Amino acid sequence: MTTNTFVAADPESTQFLARMAEQERYRNNRHAGVRTVLIVLSAAGMVYDVESLRQKVLLSYPGTTTYFMTTCGKSIGAVAPAHVDLLIDFTGPKQRQGLFFSRKLRRGARLAVGRNAGWFRKSIYDRVFDEKVRAGELPKEMLARERAVQKEVMALAGVAMVPMGDTPPDRGKITPMELPPFAKLRVKGRGVTESSQLSSLGRAAERLFDLLCSLKLAVLIILVLAIALTTGTVLESVYDTPTSQYYVYRSLWFHGVLALLGINIFCVAVSRWPWQKKHVPFLLAHLGILMLLAGSWMTQKFGLDGSMRVAEGETSSVVEMEDSSLVLSKGNQLKRIPVQWIPPTVSFQPRKLDTADTLGFDIVMDRYISHADPKYSFVQAAVGGANPRPAVHLKLTGGPMNITQDLWMWAGDPSFRMIQMGPSRFSLGPTALDPIAGRPDLSLIPQPSGLTIRSHTSDGKVSEFKLEASKVKDYMFDPGWKGGLKITILEWLPDAIANTTYTPARVQFGMGAPPAAIHLTATAGGGPDVWLGLGDRAVLSTPQGDAEVGFMPQRVILPYAVRLDRFKVERYEGSLDPSEYWSQVTVDPGVNPNGSSEGAFSKKISMNEPLTHKGVTFYQASYEDASPRPVVSIFSVNRDPGRSWKYWGSILLVVGSIMLFAVKYRSKTRARGVMRPSESQEVL
Repeated sequence: MTTNTFVAADPESTQFLARMAEQERYRNNRHAGVRTVLIVLSAAGMVYDVESLRQKVLLSYPGTTTYFMTTCGKSIGAVAPAHVDLLIDFTGPKQRQGLFFSRKLRRGARLAVGRNAGWFRKSIYDRVFDEKVRAGELPKEMLARERAVQKEVMALAGVAMVPMGDTPPDRGKITPMELPPFAKLRVKGRGVTESSQLSSLGRAAERLFDLLCSLKLAVLIILVLAIALTTGTVLESVYDTPTSQYYVYRSLWFHGVLALLGINIFCVAVSRWPWQKKHVPFLLAHLGILMLLAGSWMTQKFGLDGSMRVAEGETSSVVEMEDSSLVLSKGNQLKRIPVQWIPPTVSFQPRKLDTADTLGFDIVMDRYISHADPKYSFVQAAVGGANPRPAVHLKLTGGPMNITQDLWMWAGDPSFRMIQMGPSRFSLGPTALDPIAGRPDLSLIPQPSGLTIRSHTSDGKVSEFKLEASKVKDYMFDPGWKGGLKITILEWLPDAIANTTYTPARVQFGMGAPPAAIHLTATAGGGPDVWLGLGDRAVLSTPQGDAEVGFMPQRVILPYAVRLDRFKVERYEGSLDPSEYWSQVTVDPGVNPNGSSEGAFSKKISMNEPLTHKGVTFYQASYEDASPRPVVSIFSVNRDPGRSWKYWGSILLVVGSIMLFAVKYRSKTRARGVMRPSESQEVL
């Protein structure tokens, strides 16, 4: 477009020509195709009223619809649409405005005009009035300065703020102006600049930030969390806690939702920058939620939650965790491989374990049973040892309940050496059981030439006889117990080795479900295999050598030891139910690195009196019942490094919420009265 040059010969002509030049300037700044205009008013004061601005815009852009908004984003009159043709932003320097609010407005406008209110907002406008460059020409008084600046901003938008005559401009003679090219900011004229629009990367970053701090995302996250917590609660009530943890609480997607919640809360707080005094309740509540999330993460990442089993007179510093691992050792090589628990409802896929660097061959974990019952069988040892461990397979039939039950006994394991079934006791060993009045028992005493059987009835009668080795198998006898019980020796092995396998337990969920079991197969030496229950160890023999494997719970060694001096249970009168149980322990800190030994101390641990030492808390959780009294105590051991974060986060959340309700109540109370002048000015 060509700009005409005028030369005046007298003062009147000079004034006329200046007015013509001003009109030419407005025409040159007009934009084609403008039908909707959004004007953001200045918080420092508007020298033009809303109706006057609307009329001026109509004179320059006939048929347009004009909307108004405060610097804080409150609509005045009709609410502006999401997209407008022209944005006129009067927001000045040092005027508080939400972070990225101006950029949000810019994205909804085809064209944007504003003033230099800092580098953050200066770069988003198509045309900018730079007050710093024109500072010497602007009045010092605030309202006069605002009048001059607002007039210049309107001029950049092509809106005349001086009388233009009665006849509206002929829009047919206006040549559409091209938008500034996508280039760096460049100066044009005195204090008037044109800036490029945001780069695609900048727009993508701002859209991402707006998404992360949007209310829609917050509502979606809260809805997903509500569904997840409901699902976890139902799974825990229908199945058990480990199942709900697998599907919900310890799953990757649940952690991702919590992380997204933290990012959303953080971005919402940042979007209010620069913060004001009125934002304090809002910031406290959001900071409290962030501290709760951070404390929970610290607890899961660095916390300790396990159990310790100690018998009277024994000392322990080992804490067993809920997680399990496969421990492999060969010579001085040791490797630990975590084994994740999976519920029975999940199909297990065979897993090849990379153990060649430790064992010289790989191992395949081809079976996993979430809750397994052991199934024992025994075979005669190929080569008899110096200390034979005999095994006997018994079958019990008849009795008062007319039972039929098989029973294996083995001298190689204390749990198989003496078995109690109801009031009856069975033992396999070198000596007979000491009789207990009113209780029947059967003692099987191995001999070099056979087996000696000694029976004790509930009324005190004792019978004893010997069997030769050739007559032991399939021998049936009557121990003389009540009900006519018959016992048959199905199999007798003078020196036996155990062969243990596992099958899915009848109880697959709940507190009564047994622990897991795994089946391992070596890839070398013909593929020797072994079943391991939780806590079991075994030896895999291959041409590359013997390797020891163990399926063990993960353990943490404390830097001090706990000795159980005494365990006591108090029961309700006339009942075997415990009313209270407690442990008297001694904590031995051991030897310091400097060689000095700290003094040990004694402490009573009960259900309501835990022990805390060096950040670790011991709770009286349970005990192992035994006759005549229990002597094994079980402690729950906990260390929570995020506890203080969660406490302070809860306090800040409660305080911030109370303050938010108080501020809202105060605002409603004020709204019932007369609006103060300062408030009316802010709305304007």
